[in-house]
Amino acid sequence: MTNTGETNKAHIVVTTLSSLEKSLTDHQKVIDLKSLRCLVIDEVDLFFESEHNYLMLNDLNNKFFSKLPKFQWVLFSATYPPEIIDAIYQFCKKAASIALIKKNLQLDHIQ
Repeated sequence: MTNTGETNKAHIVVTTLSSLEKSLTDHQKVIDLKSLRCLVIDEVDLFFESEHNYLMLNDLNNKFFSKLPKFQWVLFSATYPPEIIDAIYQFCKKAASIALIKKNLQLDHIQ
């Protein structure tokens, strides 16, 4: 989204949840969802810990994103506690997971 609030037929929008909710629910409808294909949430473990965030996201998904023909959620986190994994699978019924092997997470060569 640009600083003027235009999406310029964006396929990916990077925003905060509160800004996203406001832009979708305000009468102005700042985001045109017709071209949107992907919504990325980083630090999803922290995000899904908050019941308020989870309920807001679920509501937005039910009202808007679930109706898009080719839409994808991309959820990133360094850690996924079991309760967060459960919440993600409740939210995204067909979620696919990509994980690194723990031994590959050591970055001893970086100074």
